[in-house]
Amino acid sequence: MEGVIGGQPYIIANGNGFLATMPRAGGTWSRISAPGPIAPNAHLSLVVNHDKTTEVLTCIGGWGGGQLYYASLDSPTNATWTGPLSSQNVTYPTWDLFPGSMA
Repeated sequence: MEGVIGGQPYIIANGNGFLATMPRAGGTWSRISAPGPIAPNAHLSLVVNHDKTTEVLTCIGGWGGGQLYYASLDSPTNATWTGPLSSQNVTYPTWDLFPGSMA
């Protein structure tokens, strides 16, 4: 996936237990340590903000299950991690009651 780190375009990927970053212009891969294992087949959700910062959402915990973590990429080798993230355990009987729905 493409993101921006320090104002420069980067490729960001799941490195099988870490985030891998490489300048889009070419070069070598760098590592960003994760707070736990990331399964090799785990997906990353990535967003580039208006201020050219990149945020990542991924599941940390490996094959046995995991939890959702958020990272703000500080440099090609460092991120500020927050997590595990959680939401209220609520069951909505209809979409009409779901927050943010257009009812």
